[in-house]
Amino acid sequence: MDVERGTSFVVMFGGCAQLTPSHFLFRFTKVDTQESTYCIGVNSGGKYGPILVSIAETGETEPDPFDAEVQLGAGDHQMDVWEQTSSSNLFPPDADPQHSELIRSWTNEEMPDPPYVDPCVGCGGGCPYTGIVQINGVDVGTFGPFDPCTDNTLNIILE
Repeated sequence: MDVERGTSFVVMFGGCAQLTPSHFLFRFTKVDTQESTYCIGVNSGGKYGPILVSIAETGETEPDPFDAEVQLGAGDHQMDVWEQTSSSNLFPPDADPQHSELIRSWTNEEMPDPPYVDPCVGCGGGCPYTGIVQINGVDVGTFGPFDPCTDNTLNIILE
């Protein structure tokens, strides 16, 4: 999930609240420094799920962790979530988190470039491609090279 600094975002995951009262403890661990920050939010989802918690990324202001506010530095964060009855306990339990997800925090000035996707990965060969022409199961030629990212329809008209 991408989070723009200075905005609110909603975390949604499957399940329903099991505790009464029900609060959700969030731990955000910055991937490169392993520093953690915490906040507590409440479920606004229905009685039978899913879990919906709104969190405010405060940007440059001081967050109130007990009011679902957090300040994340730009970069990747591992988010872990636990359900608890306390609205003031910022210590995660020894149990596995109920939900985990990777969060990327960024500002308008630091918007990350989208990751490069190589169209040739996983296709069994290099680019550009060469296609094989078969008629009734018999190889009769090849065509190409062609770009796998464009329409490469080959029409054969037999007269």
